[in-house]
Amino acid sequence: KFRPDLARIEYLSTVDDRLQWQKNALPVDDLCSENAIMLHRFNRYPLIIDPSGQAAEYIMKQFAGRNIQKTSFLDDSFRKNLESALRFGNSLLVQDVESYDPILNPGEFAVRLRQLEKALLAALNESKGKILDDNSVIGTLEKLKNEASEVAKKAAETDKVMAEVETVSGQYQRLAAACSQIYHTLQQLNEVC
Repeated sequence: KFRPDLARIEYLSTVDDRLQWQKNALPVDDLCSENAIMLHRFNRYPLIIDPSGQAAEYIMKQFAGRNIQKTSFLDDSFRKNLESALRFGNSLLVQDVESYDPILNPGEFAVRLRQLEKALLAALNESKGKILDDNSVIGTLEKLKNEASEVAKKAAETDKVMAEVETVSGQYQRLAAACSQIYHTLQQLNEVC
């Protein structure tokens, strides 16, 4: 039976939790509290859309004990921060995600292959005499061959991971659709009552 008096926030969090959230600069409203509950119960990593910028301050205070580090895709040391967080198991708060860095983008592999192709053409164009007798061309060819095989291997690994992600995501598609319908039904019931 649907109970309109059931408050999700009170059911999923304690008074102590909510007071701690307020102490850590979380605004006092239902949406922020619901988001804090989801953040508190996350198993992996959340994506937070925060146009006001209040969530970053709250997260830094709330999870200070987890050795969280703030970085940005626009930060020059982003790659170093990411590698450090992965190596030591630290949490990472990444801001400015709309400026997505190509180090995480598999499309960069195609760009790198194109750059290698241009480098090969430039080396061939600059060669003097017979190509096979020019040591600089041979060295460039060897280097390009190694880099191209490495890029192709990384691209294949990325494609494999993306296929696995698609498979796993597909398994949850029906559940996500059902949860979305439940959410919209609860929203409509709230308007009726």
